[in-house]
Amino acid sequence: MFSFILLSLSRRRHFFPVIAILLGLGGSLRAAAAEPGGELVAGELRAAAVAGSVVWTGPGKDGTVTTVTEGMALPVGARLVTGPESSVVVVLASGASFRLGENTEVQLAKFVQTPFPGVLRKGEEEPSESQTAIRLRRGELTSRVRKLQTGSTWEVQTPLGVAGVRGTVFRITIDPATGTFGLVVTEGEVGFVSVWSEEWDVVEARSLQIARVVSAGAPGRADFQGSTQDASPAAIARINAAAREMAAASDAYSAPAASGSEARKRAEQGAERFPSMIVPPDPGLLLVSPSS
Repeated sequence: MFSFILLSLSRRRHFFPVIAILLGLGGSLRAAAAEPGGELVAGELRAAAVAGSVVWTGPGKDGTVTTVTEGMALPVGARLVTGPESSVVVVLASGASFRLGENTEVQLAKFVQTPFPGVLRKGEEEPSESQTAIRLRRGELTSRVRKLQTGSTWEVQTPLGVAGVRGTVFRITIDPATGTFGLVVTEGEVGFVSVWSEEWDVVEARSLQIARVVSAGAPGRADFQGSTQDASPAAIARINAAAREMAAASDAYSAPAASGSEARKRAEQGAERFPSMIVPPDPGLLLVSPSS
């Protein structure tokens, strides 16, 4: 069974990753039922575009299984599972969203957001700083993240490493039974660090990473073997279709775009941005992505 490793990615030019075995739950349990519709407020997550069998279980001891329905608020710490031929989009008040494909399991490990006035609005950048962590245990996760505010983080934790973004669309697949991992980036860049490295590698648009964990002979040890190639047009088209679905789901829980003085005020509040990260290459990292 894989251990999960957490490394922090922030919008800064230099990184000082902190490695920790995940033993507890991030965040606190929130109310788990809400009427469909209505705009998202700070710190809120909701399910949308639910198809097929999707359930969640809370971090409590009773292990109650709850069927996910359209518009349902989801608690931080919940484990979300999709069945065969099933999917769900989770929209966040940060303006980001992610989609789970069939036979996927994730934990909503962390979502903390600075309060902001009013509700989420269509087309705006992240309304306030937030820290998000999603723990992908198996299956397929596609993520759509708007440009992050200074100090915000968005990361997907897997048994093989952590992917962190700063405004992009990407998909991660993980099969713990075979130890295979895939990362496709269709827009922007994704920072990735494996559990065998302390340096971040930048994965650029339209690239595909495939890796597998193989036995190194010694108990408890393994090697990380990977390759990189251009993402196929079919893979890109599939991810772009998921991105459109996520955008529509996010719009369904957002107020109309702000205009006039309100728009200018919101823009001024989030105007400060750090420059793009410059990450030195890591010669020990087997996942290397050339630009397309």
